[in-house]
Amino acid sequence: MDIRDWPNGGIMQLPDCCFGRRWPVVFGGVITAPTSTVYYISELALPERCVLWELGVGSEGVTTKLRMLTNYSFKVGDQLPATAAEFVAMEDMFPGCDEVLNGARIMRDGVVLRRLRVPIASAGRRVVLRVGVPGDENTFFVVGLVFSSFPTEVPDWLSLEKASYP
Repeated sequence: MDIRDWPNGGIMQLPDCCFGRRWPVVFGGVITAPTSTVYYISELALPERCVLWELGVGSEGVTTKLRMLTNYSFKVGDQLPATAAEFVAMEDMFPGCDEVLNGARIMRDGVVLRRLRVPIASAGRRVVLRVGVPGDENTFFVVGLVFSSFPTEVPDWLSLEKASYP
């Protein structure tokens, strides 16, 4: 059954098995002192509409205090920002993050979120990551996100009698 015209809310009610293959987007590297902010962009673009299933961020520095203060911001965009203002102007991937630092919504180190099921209208843009590291120590970090595309059809065996989406 073709479900291309269904609204996001209807599609998000489908069982997980309808969403198909999932793929990771992983960032990692070493931020060397005295650099405090680094920007990264994913190599591949996301589909027009996609679902974020999992997110994990972590870093390793010399001190625990440094790891706790490392922060991550996620946006969707077409190119790597050259300035903080360009990054802030991009669309937030997680508009509900509670903490805002220098105009960008952030997550702190050590976050692992599973079973998120967050719909994202990426419009074919890529993941843009900002990593902020305080202090003057070298820091290794890794960030992983798992995405799938929205389904465009569902198998006939799936009972959709209660669904009435045009």
